[in-house]
Amino acid sequence: MNESRNAHAIALCKGAVFVLGGFSGKQRLSSVEKFTVREDKWSQMAPMKDKRHYLSACSINDEAIYAFGGFFGSTE
Repeated sequence: MNESRNAHAIALCKGAVFVLGGFSGKQRLSSVEKFTVREDKWSQMAPMKDKRHYLSACSINDEAIYAFGGFFGSTE
C-alpha cells in the first residue's frame, strides 16, 4: 500500500482488492487504493466523499463498491 492505515475496509471487485478509508495514526482517511493481484501493484483510486474509519464495504455484482457506516468524527 502507498499509505499505511488501520481500521479500514476491504472489498474484492473485478479481480482486485480495494482498501478504503481507515486511520493513518494521525487522521481519518478518505483515500482508496487498489491492489491488482496479477500485476502485484498498488494504484491510487478516486477518494471517498468523506474521511472515515471503522467502516464496512462490499462489492455488488462485481461492478460497484459501496462503503457503509464508520466513524466520521464526533458521531458514529
